[in-house]
Amino acid sequence: MSTAPSHPPHSNTLAELRRLYERTDDVSVAAFLTRHPEAVEALVEAAPHLHAQFGDHVVLRLELPRFDEEPLFARVYHHGLGGDRALERIERFDDTWWQAQPYEPTRRWVEFDLGWG
Repeated sequence: MSTAPSHPPHSNTLAELRRLYERTDDVSVAAFLTRHPEAVEALVEAAPHLHAQFGDHVVLRLELPRFDEEPLFARVYHHGLGGDRALERIERFDDTWWQAQPYEPTRRWVEFDLGWG
């Protein structure tokens, strides 16, 4: 008798992550994801919640400040929102979804933030 996985089998794959985020093949980002494979699942699950806050035209991009430094930033690049509205939405995402997730160690290594420019 087999048990069903707690998450869809594709949810923790790099292929799914590459579909949702830009710069997943960056050398430093790839090295981070190799060191912290549990972050992949958290990032995949976060994407629809970010789209719900910012709309379908949001760009999600993974960035590290410097090679091999942590945390990994999942930056949300939005268009058409003023700074105050964008800040409200990223705070709402953080308060209503991210902080409620069982990813305690991952929250030390992954930060969701706004991208500017």
